[in-house]
Amino acid sequence: LTMHRRENWGKPMEKTLRAVREYLEKHEDLYLVFPMHLNPLVREVVHKVLDNFERKILIDPLEYLEFIAVMDGAHYIMTDSGGVQEEAPSLGKPTLVLRDTTERPEAIKAGTAKLVGTKYNEVIKYMELLEGELYQQMSKANNPYGDGKTSQRIREYLQSI
Repeated sequence: LTMHRRENWGKPMEKTLRAVREYLEKHEDLYLVFPMHLNPLVREVVHKVLDNFERKILIDPLEYLEFIAVMDGAHYIMTDSGGVQEEAPSLGKPTLVLRDTTERPEAIKAGTAKLVGTKYNEVIKYMELLEGELYQQMSKANNPYGDGKTSQRIREYLQSI
């Protein structure tokens, strides 16, 4: 999970984290990994809601390759980050977007991401939906950002001219 956008500071973040915590309390096989933004307003809410919850790993922001490795190890992604929305489909990771709008509508259209918002009931609803068929649909959806072979195609083209 990543969450840092100004629009989510305060109550929206608190509602979202309470929903995530409630869901995880009912699913003892799941853990939360949260690379926390350095902003004290973000950290204050995270600690308020999650400090006494055992199955969480709160860490400082990661370097790019480390973050990709953490994403790759996740079952699915929850985020308000546009960049994360772009990376997750390359890893086959369904993404729940913790915003009411996104600048990445192509991910929503392609089915790799769902616009969930920060409402308590909606967050839980979509986490529950990912227990079933929705997970397979989203993880197998076509990546709207490409297939990862662009550099290979460019090299082949340049070698051919």
